[in-house]
Amino acid sequence: MTVEVFDSLASSQGLQKSGWFAKIVKDKFNIKLNIIAPNVSGGDTVFDTRSASGNLGDLVIVGTGNGRLNKLVKAKLIEDMTPYYSSMKNVKKYDSAVKSIAKQAGKDGVWGVPQGVSSQSPTDPSEGNESAAAPYIRWDIYKEIGYPQIKDLDGLLNVLKQMQDRARQDTGKDDIYAMSLFKDRDGDVMQNAASICSWFGYTNQGSVFISADGKDVQPATKEGGIYQQALEFLNKAESMGLVDPDSTTQDWDTMRTKVTNGKTMLSIWSWLGKPRMNSDENKAKGVGFMLAPLENMKVYSDGFQPDGDGATIVAIGSKAKNKARLATSSSTGCILRKASTPLPPTPVAPPARRIWAASPPTRTARTRP
Repeated sequence: MTVEVFDSLASSQGLQKSGWFAKIVKDKFNIKLNIIAPNVSGGDTVFDTRSASGNLGDLVIVGTGNGRLNKLVKAKLIEDMTPYYSSMKNVKKYDSAVKSIAKQAGKDGVWGVPQGVSSQSPTDPSEGNESAAAPYIRWDIYKEIGYPQIKDLDGLLNVLKQMQDRARQDTGKDDIYAMSLFKDRDGDVMQNAASICSWFGYTNQGSVFISADGKDVQPATKEGGIYQQALEFLNKAESMGLVDPDSTTQDWDTMRTKVTNGKTMLSIWSWLGKPRMNSDENKAKGVGFMLAPLENMKVYSDGFQPDGDGATIVAIGSKAKNKARLATSSSTGCILRKASTPLPPTPVAPPARRIWAASPPTRTARTRP
């Protein structure tokens, strides 16, 4: 059975023919996944067009903001899974999360499962051993320049300049840059800059930045605020010649290919640089990304969420075939779990750092080894 998955978070699309995840789904459930990814092609037009046709997909992974979930329910674009709920044993463990989605939808029913739902403590960092949004650098090049101290963002820029120069010297290539950015996920703010704010204990909700302890709330326009500091960091990097000139036009796929090909020295997320560079072959040679020892960072963590993150849900499309199978089989759960799959081990043990574990009503700073 081929299942059409409308995925507003996906960065690749098409029939999943290869890779470990596609193999597991095919071998275990005899299902092939055909991913429809607005991020790759079409943007919001894809959602609008498919909504107008009355068929988003068999499985729907979509954001719920700005009343979208309520609209999906009213337009009958997603299915109420109540008839199948008694058999959805894994999902029923998180009944309060499911009910929170119904409340958000404004109508009783089982309309979807939120992302990131967990039974673990909300005050524990949810990323495990690796901070998600944090500065990861090419550790092999950092080693070549003598592991210089990195006190703050200005220090990081100076180190990145040395790393860029060394990498170009090593390879004879002048198309290597300290950082390469992309614009696909910009919204109320520049998404890449917002991720840099997470290095210092802030997360954004729309155009507002909130500290992990909830004590500091800043609009993106605040003079000298955390978002402006991130923009200034990128501006300085640009003036130093450290930013890939394609950053203003390229998409995610182009940028991540450059990371894979060793064209960048900085990864602003663990799940960008490490999976694409830290292969067994590269690690055997000491090549790969590792968390930068930035002394003043306090990395933000959402913490585990008992009710999940209702900003994005997994639902069943109203025109899907085999709805009972989609609802009750482990295939849906497998898709839900894919995003939390552990990343490969790193080539060097990480330095000590501070991580913020944030979850209402209490947000606390926690120390991780």
